[in-house]
Amino acid sequence: EHTYDIVCSCPTLIMQYALKLGSEIYPQAIRTYIDNRQAIRHRIAQECEISELQVKRIINGLFQGAHLTNYTESLIYRELDGDPARIAWLKQDEFLIELREDIKMCWSVISQIQSIRTKADRNGRVRRILLNGKRKTAIYRDLERRVLDAVRLYLGDTNNKFFLEHDGWSCQNEINRSKLIEFVREHAGFNIEIEYEFVAKKHIQQQHSVLLFSGEPK
Repeated sequence: EHTYDIVCSCPTLIMQYALKLGSEIYPQAIRTYIDNRQAIRHRIAQECEISELQVKRIINGLFQGAHLTNYTESLIYRELDGDPARIAWLKQDEFLIELREDIKMCWSVISQIQSIRTKADRNGRVRRILLNGKRKTAIYRDLERRVLDAVRLYLGDTNNKFFLEHDGWSCQNEINRSKLIEFVREHAGFNIEIEYEFVAKKHIQQQHSVLLFSGEPK
């Protein structure tokens, strides 16, 4: 069984979407995270004394509207079991400050093309509803769906049996990743990286090579 995942799906798609919409500022911190994700997750995990998986989930949460807060219903608060010291540490981390600024900038650009939603307050004044975490997640899922629809089309065209799994898929036959990456770029408009695992019975052979379409913005 051949298993594939989109590398840093959420950061990649949100960053590229903002750039496609005409962002005047390049989100360098996001690009740095995508290119150095393992080292960054490892450093934060070591210094904050949490797991690398937790770091990954926290950063993905930030991209989808989560906040570093002591509010008990916050996704990150629950991820850290309500530890105020760890939340405070994450707030002051220099790289995460830059990353959060980039994320804020991307959503500011994306929000400009979203339909305006309003509600009246108790005094009858109509106010605009800002993008909340639920809407941000829905927008990201739509971007992800566009990419996976292109993947589905490619696998169907090549008669490769498959099933989709969140931001990845498994298929019967190994694919030509460079051709698929170009196909996705042409049909969905996104430049993605793909990680590959080959699963044979109970043995997993990790293929560490990652392919990147040459049109990726620098």
